[in-house]
Amino acid sequence: MSNESLIIGFAVLAVLGLGWAIKEYLIKRTYKMVFYPAPYRTLEETFSKVTPEMERYPFYRKRIEDVAVFKSKATTYTLEKDGCKLHGQAIINHRAKAMVILVHGWKCCGELRMSEALDYVENGFSALVVDVRGCGDSKYFFVDLTTAYNDDLLAWAQLVEDTIQPGIPVILDGVSMGGAQVLSLSSRAIYRSKGYSCNIAAIISDSGYCSVDMVCHDHLKAVGHFITKHIMKRVHHYAKKDKMIWKQGNAPINVCKQADIPTLLFHGTGDKMVGFHHFQQFKQLNNKYMEFVPVEGAEHIESAYVLGSEYMERKLAFIEKVLMVHLLLEPNIKG
Repeated sequence: MSNESLIIGFAVLAVLGLGWAIKEYLIKRTYKMVFYPAPYRTLEETFSKVTPEMERYPFYRKRIEDVAVFKSKATTYTLEKDGCKLHGQAIINHRAKAMVILVHGWKCCGELRMSEALDYVENGFSALVVDVRGCGDSKYFFVDLTTAYNDDLLAWAQLVEDTIQPGIPVILDGVSMGGAQVLSLSSRAIYRSKGYSCNIAAIISDSGYCSVDMVCHDHLKAVGHFITKHIMKRVHHYAKKDKMIWKQGNAPINVCKQADIPTLLFHGTGDKMVGFHHFQQFKQLNNKYMEFVPVEGAEHIESAYVLGSEYMERKLAFIEKVLMVHLLLEPNIKG
C-alpha cells in the first residue's frame, strides 16, 4: 500500500473519529443541559448570572424584593416522595376562593413566582409556591422533566386537599417548564387514574411547550434532522437508565387533546426559548376548554412585563369565570 493511500486512510479515520466525538459531545451536552440539577438556588443568583436588559431592570428588581415579603408571611411545607424532599411555601387565606399552586420554569426556583403569588393573595386567594424536583430547595440527583414532575405536582394538590386547606378548589399556574407541566395535568383522567382526589378547577400556562422532545429538536435543528433524531434516541436511553418514565402520551400536546379542565394559555410571539409555534399547535387542537392569549413581541415568560397589570387582570377574570361554573358543577367535577 502506498504512502498516499495510508495518508488518505488515516484522514478518513480522523474525520470519522471527529464526527463520532462531536456526536457524543452533543448527546452528553443535551442530556446534561436538560436533566442535570439547577445551578441557581435563588432568584437573585439567577438574575445576577442572566442580567435583564436595563429597561426591564425595575420590573425584575421588584420580583427579587417581593421574595422577602412573601417569605415573611409564608408557612413552609415539605413533601417526601420517591427519595426526594419536596419544598414549598404557602400563604393561607382562610376565606380564599381557591388555592393557586405556582410552578416555576426550568433550572430556576420557586422564588421566581413569589411576586405573582403575592398578587394572588392580595386578590383573595391562597398561594402555594413550590420548588420542583432538582431545583431550589427540592434537592435531587437530576431535574426530571418526565412523569415524576406530574406526580409531584399532583401530590402537592392532594396535600392541599388533605391537609393545607381541605375542600378548596386548586388552580395550577405554571411558566415555561412549569407551564408545560400544568398542561400535562389538563385532563382529569390523569389524576383519577392514579387515585388522586384533588380538586383541580383550572390551569394557567405561560410559555409552555408541546413536549420535551420538540424543544430539544428546535434547539438542535442546526445539526440536521438525522443527527438530531439519533441524539434524542440516545438521550431517551440515558433517561431510561436514570429510571425516568418518559411517555409521549404524557406530553402536554397529547394530554391537551383530551383536556377537560378549563385552561388559559399565554405565549409571547417573540419567544426564542420555546418558539411561538408551540402555542400555535395547542391552538390547532380546537379544544373548547382552552383559551389563548398571544402576547405580541413578548419574549420567553415576559408576558407579565409586556402586558403589565392586564396580565393579572386576564388571569383573575378567567379564574372568576371558572369558579362560578365550578361551584355550580362541583359535585360532578371534583376528582
